[in-house]
Amino acid sequence: MLIFMHIPKTGGTTLRKIIDKQYSESETWHAYDDLPLKETVDQLSKKQLEKIEYIVAHFPFGVHRYFSRPCTYITMLRNPIDRVVSEYYRARRNPNIPIYDEVQSMGLKEFVSNDDFALSNSNRQTLLVCGRKKGTPYDLELDDLAKAKERLDKYFAVVGITEMFDESVYLMKKELGWDDIFYTKKNVARNRPNNESLSQKVVDTIKERNRLDLELYSYAKEKLKKQVKALNDRDKRKLNNFICQNKKLN
Repeated sequence: MLIFMHIPKTGGTTLRKIIDKQYSESETWHAYDDLPLKETVDQLSKKQLEKIEYIVAHFPFGVHRYFSRPCTYITMLRNPIDRVVSEYYRARRNPNIPIYDEVQSMGLKEFVSNDDFALSNSNRQTLLVCGRKKGTPYDLELDDLAKAKERLDKYFAVVGITEMFDESVYLMKKELGWDDIFYTKKNVARNRPNNESLSQKVVDTIKERNRLDLELYSYAKEKLKKQVKALNDRDKRKLNNFICQNKKLN
Protein backbone atom coordinates (compact mmCIF):
# COMPACT_ATOMS: atom_id res chain seq x y z
CA MET A 1 0.00 0.00 0.00
CA LEU A 2 1.25 3.47 -0.91
CA ILE A 3 1.10 6.33 1.60
CA PHE A 4 1.68 9.81 0.20
CA MET A 5 2.54 12.09 3.11
CA HIS A 6 1.43 15.41 1.67
CA ILE A 7 3.41 18.24 3.25
CA PRO A 8 1.64 21.57 2.54
CA LYS A 9 3.10 23.82 -0.16
CA THR A 10 5.61 21.36 -1.59
CA GLY A 11 3.90 20.65 -4.92
CA GLY A 12 1.78 17.94 -3.36
CA THR A 13 -1.50 18.87 -5.07
CA THR A 14 0.06 18.39 -8.49
CA LEU A 15 1.65 15.11 -7.42
CA ARG A 16 -1.64 13.93 -5.96
CA LYS A 17 -3.31 14.39 -9.36
CA ILE A 18 -0.62 12.23 -10.94
CA ILE A 19 -1.02 9.48 -8.34
CA ASP A 20 -4.82 9.58 -8.60
CA LYS A 21 -4.47 8.41 -12.20
CA GLN A 22 -2.69 5.27 -11.04
CA TYR A 23 -5.49 3.98 -8.77
CA SER A 24 -9.24 3.51 -8.98
CA GLU A 25 -11.52 5.58 -6.77
CA SER A 26 -12.36 2.57 -4.60
CA GLU A 27 -8.65 1.96 -3.96
CA THR A 28 -7.99 5.56 -2.95
CA TRP A 29 -8.41 7.29 0.40
CA HIS A 30 -8.04 11.07 0.47
CA ALA A 31 -7.83 11.45 4.24
CA TYR A 32 -8.07 15.24 4.44
CA ASP A 33 -10.08 16.05 7.55
CA ASP A 34 -9.59 17.53 10.99
CA LEU A 35 -9.98 14.35 13.03
CA PRO A 36 -7.04 12.63 14.76
CA LEU A 37 -5.57 9.85 12.67
CA LYS A 38 -6.90 6.98 14.79
CA GLU A 39 -10.45 8.37 14.72
CA THR A 40 -10.26 8.80 10.95
CA VAL A 41 -9.16 5.20 10.42
CA ASP A 42 -11.86 3.93 12.78
CA GLN A 43 -14.52 5.51 10.58
CA LEU A 44 -13.65 3.19 7.71
CA SER A 45 -15.39 -0.15 7.34
CA LYS A 46 -13.45 -3.41 7.19
CA LYS A 47 -14.36 -3.70 3.50
CA GLN A 48 -13.04 -0.20 2.80
CA LEU A 49 -9.80 -0.91 4.63
CA GLU A 50 -9.24 -4.07 2.60
CA LYS A 51 -9.69 -2.21 -0.71
CA ILE A 52 -7.42 0.73 0.01
CA GLU A 53 -4.16 0.68 -1.96
CA TYR A 54 -3.27 4.37 -1.78
CA ILE A 55 -3.61 6.95 1.02
CA VAL A 56 -2.89 10.67 0.78
CA ALA A 57 -3.14 13.06 3.72
CA HIS A 58 -1.48 15.86 5.66
CA PHE A 59 -0.98 13.41 8.53
CA PRO A 60 2.50 13.04 10.04
CA PHE A 61 4.52 9.86 9.62
CA GLY A 62 2.92 6.83 11.25
CA VAL A 63 -0.18 6.01 9.17
CA HIS A 64 1.23 2.56 8.36
CA ARG A 65 0.82 1.46 11.98
CA TYR A 66 -2.93 1.21 11.51
CA PHE A 67 -2.67 -1.31 8.67
CA SER A 68 -1.53 -4.92 8.72
CA ARG A 69 -0.37 -4.88 5.10
CA PRO A 70 3.10 -3.82 3.94
CA CYS A 71 3.24 -0.07 3.28
CA THR A 72 5.67 2.29 1.61
CA TYR A 73 5.76 6.08 1.80
CA ILE A 74 6.55 8.87 -0.63
CA THR A 75 6.67 12.61 0.01
CA MET A 76 7.98 15.89 -1.39
CA LEU A 77 10.30 18.28 0.45
CA ARG A 78 10.82 21.91 -0.54
CA ASN A 79 13.37 24.62 0.10
CA PRO A 80 12.12 25.95 3.47
CA ILE A 81 12.38 29.60 2.39
CA ASP A 82 10.11 29.01 -0.59
CA ARG A 83 7.76 26.81 1.42
CA VAL A 84 7.21 29.29 4.25
CA VAL A 85 6.66 32.20 1.86
CA SER A 86 4.18 30.08 -0.08
CA GLU A 87 2.37 29.22 3.18
CA TYR A 88 1.85 32.92 3.81
CA TYR A 89 0.35 33.64 0.40
CA ARG A 90 -1.79 30.50 0.57
CA ALA A 91 -3.24 31.64 3.90
CA ARG A 92 -3.97 35.13 2.56
CA ARG A 93 -5.89 33.93 -0.50
CA ASN A 94 -7.82 30.91 0.86
CA PRO A 95 -10.71 31.64 3.28
CA ASN A 96 -10.77 27.96 4.26
CA ILE A 97 -7.39 28.25 5.93
CA PRO A 98 -7.88 28.65 9.72
CA ILE A 99 -5.51 31.64 9.96
CA TYR A 100 -7.02 33.44 6.94
CA ASP A 101 -8.55 36.31 8.90
CA GLU A 102 -5.45 36.84 11.04
CA VAL A 103 -3.04 37.24 8.12
CA GLN A 104 -5.12 39.65 6.03
CA SER A 105 -3.61 42.67 7.75
CA MET A 106 -0.24 41.05 8.38
CA GLY A 107 2.89 41.48 6.30
CA LEU A 108 5.24 38.64 5.42
CA LYS A 109 7.88 39.89 7.86
CA GLU A 110 5.46 39.64 10.79
CA PHE A 111 4.11 36.27 9.64
CA VAL A 112 7.48 34.51 9.47
CA SER A 113 8.46 35.70 12.97
CA ASN A 114 5.09 35.17 14.70
CA ASP A 115 5.15 32.38 17.30
CA ASP A 116 1.40 31.84 16.88
CA PHE A 117 2.06 30.42 13.40
CA ALA A 118 4.86 28.05 14.33
CA LEU A 119 3.21 25.13 12.53
CA SER A 120 3.37 27.13 9.30
CA ASN A 121 6.65 29.02 9.62
CA SER A 122 8.98 26.73 11.60
CA ASN A 123 10.46 23.27 10.81
CA ARG A 124 7.14 21.82 9.66
CA GLN A 125 8.75 19.31 7.30
CA THR A 126 10.94 17.82 10.02
CA LEU A 127 7.99 17.76 12.43
CA LEU A 128 5.85 15.73 10.00
CA VAL A 129 8.58 13.34 8.86
CA CYS A 130 9.79 12.50 12.36
CA GLY A 131 6.17 11.85 13.36
CA ARG A 132 5.97 13.98 16.50
CA LYS A 133 2.39 14.02 17.81
CA LYS A 134 2.85 16.48 20.64
CA GLY A 135 4.58 19.80 21.07
CA THR A 136 5.47 22.42 18.50
CA PRO A 137 8.31 22.90 16.02
CA TYR A 138 10.12 24.81 18.77
CA ASP A 139 10.45 21.59 20.74
CA LEU A 140 12.33 19.82 17.95
CA GLU A 141 15.93 18.87 18.62
CA LEU A 142 18.78 17.27 16.69
CA ASP A 143 17.50 13.86 17.77
CA ASP A 144 14.25 14.59 15.91
CA LEU A 145 16.20 15.53 12.80
CA ALA A 146 18.17 12.28 13.04
CA LYS A 147 14.92 10.35 13.41
CA ALA A 148 13.45 12.12 10.36
CA LYS A 149 16.49 11.21 8.24
CA GLU A 150 16.33 7.62 9.43
CA ARG A 151 12.67 7.37 8.50
CA LEU A 152 13.27 8.82 5.05
CA ASP A 153 15.90 6.14 4.47
CA LYS A 154 13.94 3.23 5.94
CA TYR A 155 10.30 3.81 4.98
CA PHE A 156 10.20 6.03 1.87
CA ALA A 157 10.45 4.56 -1.62
CA VAL A 158 11.27 8.01 -3.03
CA VAL A 159 11.65 11.38 -1.35
CA GLY A 160 10.95 13.99 -3.98
CA ILE A 161 12.21 17.56 -4.12
CA THR A 162 9.86 20.29 -5.32
CA GLU A 163 12.63 22.09 -7.21
CA MET A 164 13.39 18.77 -8.98
CA PHE A 165 9.76 17.84 -9.52
CA ASP A 166 10.11 16.06 -12.86
CA GLU A 167 13.08 14.04 -11.69
CA SER A 168 11.17 13.11 -8.54
CA VAL A 169 8.07 11.98 -10.41
CA TYR A 170 10.11 9.96 -12.90
CA LEU A 171 11.88 8.09 -10.09
CA MET A 172 8.51 7.42 -8.44
CA LYS A 173 7.18 6.03 -11.73
CA LYS A 174 10.20 3.80 -12.07
CA GLU A 175 10.10 2.60 -8.45
CA LEU A 176 6.31 2.12 -8.17
CA GLY A 177 5.40 1.06 -11.71
CA TRP A 178 3.21 4.05 -12.59
CA ASP A 179 1.86 4.68 -16.08
CA ASP A 180 0.83 8.17 -17.22
CA ILE A 181 2.77 10.79 -15.23
CA PHE A 182 2.22 13.87 -17.39
CA TYR A 183 0.68 16.78 -15.52
CA THR A 184 -0.30 20.42 -15.41
CA LYS A 185 0.65 22.38 -12.31
CA LYS A 186 -2.05 22.74 -9.63
CA ASN A 187 -2.51 25.12 -6.69
CA VAL A 188 0.29 27.47 -7.79
CA ALA A 189 0.52 30.77 -5.92
CA ARG A 190 0.22 33.86 -8.10
CA ASN A 191 1.65 37.34 -7.60
CA ARG A 192 4.14 36.33 -4.93
CA PRO A 193 7.69 37.71 -4.91
CA ASN A 194 10.68 35.63 -5.85
CA ASN A 195 13.44 35.05 -3.34
CA GLU A 196 15.60 37.81 -4.79
CA SER A 197 12.99 40.41 -3.81
CA LEU A 198 12.64 39.21 -0.21
CA SER A 199 14.27 41.33 2.45
CA GLN A 200 17.36 39.89 4.10
CA LYS A 201 15.54 40.13 7.43
CA VAL A 202 12.76 37.84 6.19
CA VAL A 203 15.22 35.34 4.72
CA ASP A 204 17.33 35.28 7.89
CA THR A 205 14.27 34.80 10.09
CA ILE A 206 13.02 31.89 8.01
CA LYS A 207 16.47 30.28 8.05
CA GLU A 208 16.72 30.66 11.82
CA ARG A 209 13.31 29.14 12.43
CA ASN A 210 13.86 26.33 9.93
CA ARG A 211 17.39 25.16 10.69
CA LEU A 212 16.31 21.51 10.92
CA ASP A 213 14.19 21.73 7.78
CA LEU A 214 17.13 23.18 5.87
CA GLU A 215 19.29 20.25 6.93
CA LEU A 216 16.60 17.66 6.13
CA TYR A 217 15.94 19.27 2.75
CA SER A 218 19.66 19.28 1.85
CA TYR A 219 19.99 15.65 2.93
CA ALA A 220 17.05 14.53 0.79
CA LYS A 221 18.12 16.61 -2.20
CA GLU A 222 21.60 15.11 -2.26
CA LYS A 223 20.08 11.64 -2.06
CA LEU A 224 17.76 12.38 -4.99
CA LYS A 225 20.63 13.75 -7.08
CA LYS A 226 22.56 10.52 -6.52
CA GLN A 227 19.54 8.46 -7.60
CA VAL A 228 19.22 10.47 -10.80
CA LYS A 229 22.94 10.19 -11.50
CA ALA A 230 22.74 6.41 -11.03
CA LEU A 231 20.12 5.98 -13.78
CA ASN A 232 21.30 4.07 -16.82
CA ASP A 233 21.61 5.84 -20.17
CA ARG A 234 18.20 4.63 -21.38
CA ASP A 235 16.42 5.96 -18.30
CA LYS A 236 18.30 9.24 -18.50
CA ARG A 237 17.07 9.71 -22.08
CA LYS A 238 13.50 8.93 -20.98
CA LEU A 239 13.82 11.40 -18.11
CA ASN A 240 15.10 14.15 -20.42
CA ASN A 241 12.22 13.54 -22.83
CA PHE A 242 9.76 13.69 -19.95
CA ILE A 243 11.21 17.02 -18.77
CA CYS A 244 11.07 18.51 -22.27
CA GLN A 245 7.47 17.44 -22.83
CA ASN A 246 6.34 18.80 -19.48
CA LYS A 247 7.92 22.18 -20.24
CA LYS A 248 5.57 22.40 -23.22
CA LEU A 249 2.57 21.55 -21.01
CA ASN A 250 3.49 24.00 -18.24
